[in-house]
Amino acid sequence: MLSYEHYYLICLNIKTRSWEVIDNIRHGRAANKEYGRKLRQLKQHFVKYLKNRELTWFATSINKLKTIHMKMPWQTFKNYIDCGVFLMRHMETYKGNKNDWTTQFKIEQRQKVQLDRLRTMYTNAILTSNMNEKREFVLKESKLFYNKIAGQGLLKVVIAGSSRKSKSKKTEESVYFPDLLSATESD
Repeated sequence: MLSYEHYYLICLNIKTRSWEVIDNIRHGRAANKEYGRKLRQLKQHFVKYLKNRELTWFATSINKLKTIHMKMPWQTFKNYIDCGVFLMRHMETYKGNKNDWTTQFKIEQRQKVQLDRLRTMYTNAILTSNMNEKREFVLKESKLFYNKIAGQGLLKVVIAGSSRKSKSKKTEESVYFPDLLSATESD
């Protein structure tokens, strides 16, 4: 769900018979005010869709489901910037059971490194996806940039700056360019 430039997740959980609002921001008592109108609109459109598909019995039961505003230990009070990263992680890890849910998020004050790594991971997945029409261009430009900074000794600085671990002497092995490796081996 996107609301006022903020992303969060709404799950229709048939097992628990509820609409689950999963947001990285902890709204507390203001949750109904924050999500109420948008959630009502979503329900109305979904119910209308089900009725149009002649699933009236399902539409009626869906409309009666309660709403649960999920509380998670990693929720934030101030972080409105990383909502997209939280949303991606929530969609990736939530399987419908809060008790078995593991996002590996730490508390708000200790999330910066995690969020930076997830942002990098998701950006890489999007840019190198076979669905990306510009994938080959991105991979080619990345390889050119990699070769340029590797030749100037900047790669070790970049990797060391983005990692809390000790500097690696084998920096070439930590960068992966799918489909381009076999092409460059014959060069």
